[in-house]
Amino acid sequence: MLNDLSGLPPALFTVGALDPLRDESILMAQRWQLAGSHADLDVWPEGDHAFINMATPLGGLALARTTNWITAILDQALPMPPAEVPGPSEVSAANPVAIVRRFLDEVVNGGSQQAIDQLWAEDLAWHGGSLGDIHGLAALKAHIAASASGAFTGMHLTVQDIVAAGNKVAVRFTNGGTQTGPFLGAPPTGKRAEWLGIGIYTVTDGKISEGWFGEDILGMLNQLGIVNLSS
Repeated sequence: MLNDLSGLPPALFTVGALDPLRDESILMAQRWQLAGSHADLDVWPEGDHAFINMATPLGGLALARTTNWITAILDQALPMPPAEVPGPSEVSAANPVAIVRRFLDEVVNGGSQQAIDQLWAEDLAWHGGSLGDIHGLAALKAHIAASASGAFTGMHLTVQDIVAAGNKVAVRFTNGGTQTGPFLGAPPTGKRAEWLGIGIYTVTDGKISEGWFGEDILGMLNQLGIVNLSS
């Protein structure tokens, strides 16, 4: 992950959402993309470590997806063209994609605390990878309020792709802001950074009940000069 990844061939990263190495797989895919190479990332809900090698329906789906991906690459075709990101007018209010988009537009970018009650379940679970877990509506509201006045100002999240399957919604995004406060023990740098991220949401009965998130914190720290990946 710390080496020069430029000039590498297309890659498919497959990992289960329950795999202890999930975050490393997500970050490796993001580093691959940042180096200018094509990378696809599949995070499979309910998949555990090495699930693709197990004789289960989920493992069979992931194995078939991998086989088709390799075949497409060998045929010099794009494995999966990026899905068009639907706008708010293209989905109904009860659609899981519309609910996730409302959260990103109104809460993350718009700063609306009131919308959190409308969009998240009372017994929610928020899995932030290296940034920790959150359980319950009150804890999530406190976390988002703290983030609004935290280490970064001018924060904005841009959706790149949204893919939905049933009640699961996966979002590939870029996030960015200027570090004006301490972050992970590092003093303010006054620098702006932009980094990649993946979010996977579960929507139950019209509200988000669970979210899994992975962001390229290492890439962000490198842009801020807090770490040096070239050394």
